[in-house]
Amino acid sequence: SPVDELLQHAKAADPSFASLLVPDRIHPSSPLHWVMAESVMKAWHIDPVVTEVTLSAASQAVTHSRRTEVSGVQAHGSALDWDQLDETLPLPFDFENALMNFVLKISDLASVDQQMLKVDALQPGAYKLTIDKTDVGTFSEAQLSSGINLALLKTPMWEQAREYDAALERRSELEQADF
Repeated sequence: SPVDELLQHAKAADPSFASLLVPDRIHPSSPLHWVMAESVMKAWHIDPVVTEVTLSAASQAVTHSRRTEVSGVQAHGSALDWDQLDETLPLPFDFENALMNFVLKISDLASVDQQMLKVDALQPGAYKLTIDKTDVGTFSEAQLSSGINLALLKTPMWEQAREYDAALERRSELEQADF
C-alpha cells in the first residue's frame, strides 16, 4: 500500500514523472525501491537517526550529540569550527537522478534518514556550511537553529555512502556472475 499511495500522489503531482516510477508497468524504478525500503524500515522500527548534533555558538559547546563524537568546538570571528567523527553514513540516495528528487519531495522518505545539525545562539544572518573543505550550502540563523538534515545534501558523508553503495553493487555483480 505505501507504493500504491506514492504512485497515486505522484500521479496527482506530476503524471510524467509518475509514469517513470514503474516504467514497464511491472518493475519498480530505483527510487521506488527506496519507498519499499522505507516501509520495511518503519515496520522493523529501525532508528532513522544517522547522527544528531546540537552546538551552542554562544558557549562554543556541544549541547547534544548522538551517534557521533564531536570535539574541538571553537569560534573564529563569526565562524564556528568543530571536529566530528560519525558512527554511521546517510542513505546513498542518488541526488543526480531527477526522479529520486521527485520521490523525496512527494514522500516521507527523508523521515528514515535523519542526519541533523542544529546550531543555537547564532546572530541573525547567513552562514556558509563547509564540511571537509566542501561547501555544502548557505543557511540562515533560523534554519540552523531549527535544524538541517544533512542526509538530504551532497556532503562528504553522502559521497562516502555513494562510494560504499557502489562497492556493494560491484560485489553483488561479481557474486552473481560467479553463481
